[in-house]
Amino acid sequence: MKTSNSFILNIIILLLLSSTPAYTQSQIGAAEQDTVAVMQDLAAMKQYIGKPLRQFVAVYESILPLRFMGAGTTSPWIHPQGKAFVNDITISYCDVYELSRRYNTGQMNYYLTITFQNPVLEESSFENLFTDTMSDREKVDKIADLYIVKNISFYRNLKK
Repeated sequence: MKTSNSFILNIIILLLLSSTPAYTQSQIGAAEQDTVAVMQDLAAMKQYIGKPLRQFVAVYESILPLRFMGAGTTSPWIHPQGKAFVNDITISYCDVYELSRRYNTGQMNYYLTITFQNPVLEESSFENLFTDTMSDREKVDKIADLYIVKNISFYRNLKK
């Protein structure tokens, strides 16, 4: 199974999403408040539920750059043959290096997680779609027609 350094970094960042502490508006600047509001509005766009991922990504990218993508999988413990399937992606306007820097300096990070109705690709097949030189944006483009949106959620995290 091919595993790239960026994929491992994506997994680490996804693990960091498990903590969602409270924050105040005074902790972020005005421009970032606007970005947070946009991301919250994007998460509320329920008209993309049941539509191909590509349609939502097009709207997202018309407003914000897509610089990070991490994949979430089902548990192999629940599958009879022990397989894990990609069932969501998490995207952000910051790349993995900026997300790490922000996290390590105590700044809030913001993400959208898109859950899929049809987890069609096994984790290893999903990873094999990508080359080590592909950007996260190119990776999303490669899978955008394979998945149907089930839910869109807004998340934030801050180093404790």
